[in-house]
Amino acid sequence: MAHELNLKNRYLDCIHTPLSRLRGGPDTGGFDLSLSQHLEQAKIKGHGEQYLTVEGIWNDLGINPETTTLYNVMTLGDSPDLKYFAAEVIRDFLLLGMRVRPYYENLIMREGPAVGQHVVSPWIEYGGQHVPVVGEGETMPEVGYKWGIKRNTLPKFGESIYLSDELLWQVTLPILGDFLMRVGQEIKGKLNRHAVHTLIYGVDDPNVEDSCAVIGIGTPNTIDYADFTRAWARGDHIVFDWKTMVTTEVGTADILALREFKWREFAGALMTEVSDYDRITPARVSHFQTSELPDSQILLVDPNWAMTMENFMGLRVETDRLIHNQLNGTAVSMIAGFSTVDRRARIILDMSKAFSANGFPAWLTPLD
Repeated sequence: MAHELNLKNRYLDCIHTPLSRLRGGPDTGGFDLSLSQHLEQAKIKGHGEQYLTVEGIWNDLGINPETTTLYNVMTLGDSPDLKYFAAEVIRDFLLLGMRVRPYYENLIMREGPAVGQHVVSPWIEYGGQHVPVVGEGETMPEVGYKWGIKRNTLPKFGESIYLSDELLWQVTLPILGDFLMRVGQEIKGKLNRHAVHTLIYGVDDPNVEDSCAVIGIGTPNTIDYADFTRAWARGDHIVFDWKTMVTTEVGTADILALREFKWREFAGALMTEVSDYDRITPARVSHFQTSELPDSQILLVDPNWAMTMENFMGLRVETDRLIHNQLNGTAVSMIAGFSTVDRRARIILDMSKAFSANGFPAWLTPLD
């Protein structure tokens, strides 16, 4: 039944304020919840015994979202509350766009809230390789380690949009939503690139050696499958699974030209099958493209140990109006970033360098 909850005049107190509190602000961390996720958790009673949903909000307002415009939502009954709902409509479209192939999610081990934009976290590195066997009555060797503090400033990502009155009067929400989803994809692209940038260069702290190791290949400028197996074998030997791959478009073409990465033209029997537990060459490799790498480099990652994502301020949508131009402004921003966990969880193959002169660094020495 329309208007049962009177959200036209109660949306701010009933929904927006509690949701904003959960999302956090400048002084507190929060969670990047969508409107539908919040409604699922809040369990606000709607019509009868049913819990309120986004569809229920539209029904309560008496609006069909398939045929209405954003202008109609913003001016319904001259209610000041509905400008907050209009911002939420914009935000949901942006989130839909951001969730189209966000490959950074496949490069992290976990995601969580940050307590501030400037993140300070400790790091510890094991340094006791090749521990000898201890004889009866002998003193056990002391495990070596290094530790310190890592500082990381989370960047802000954002876009601003100014839409004319004429556009808002005439363009229905589904069509406007397609445009806003594209804006969301642009923000997602910035997150993807920042994730790869962090894997290459590490956190933005000059006091921490955090950049990715770079090794060459057997024959410079001629990539071969053996160059991958060399890296995978070392990764397996130090207990890291470098089987997620990031390249440029040019690098993608170079890799897919290799016979080993193509579909097999015929089936053959293996003389000896290697079990999954001991398998060094993967049956499947996750692959993503980026513009952060030069064409000559291939980034191999173990997402289980590479980095985390930290959210300080989730996606914010703020609006204003330039009355002298009859433009309706929307600023979209979020503060989030990535922090490396273990430097050994990533490595770069540089096709322009020779492995003979650019081999594995000492800190990637095998454990056994």
